[in-house]
Amino acid sequence: SPEAFAINPDGNLIALLTMNKTFYPWDSSQLAHKSTITLLKLDSDGSMQATQEVDFEGILPKSIAFDKSGNNLALSVYEYFDYGKRIGGIEFWKVNHGARPTIQKQATKIIVPRGCHTLKILK
Repeated sequence: SPEAFAINPDGNLIALLTMNKTFYPWDSSQLAHKSTITLLKLDSDGSMQATQEVDFEGILPKSIAFDKSGNNLALSVYEYFDYGKRIGGIEFWKVNHGARPTIQKQATKIIVPRGCHTLKILK
């Protein structure tokens, strides 16, 4: 269940945000507790190859964006799977460039009320 994607400023990377089966009711046996980011390298001939797929905590992620340098990603998490707290967040990921680009979760995140949807990078 792809939900959102972002293209880095250089136009050679795509970050794809997938909600997996996090849309099921919390008491459903089909509910997934993690979502996924897939990093794709876009070649000059238009072909793409996945360089990394990372699961992360959170359900119903809604938006993803590169910063203007292309060295960082931000993504919105609608809600964390935590009974009682009912919070969402904005998470930050470092982009490691190279022949096979990867991403790495940063320690900082911003806690927001559940329901965080769209992120927009202001220039």
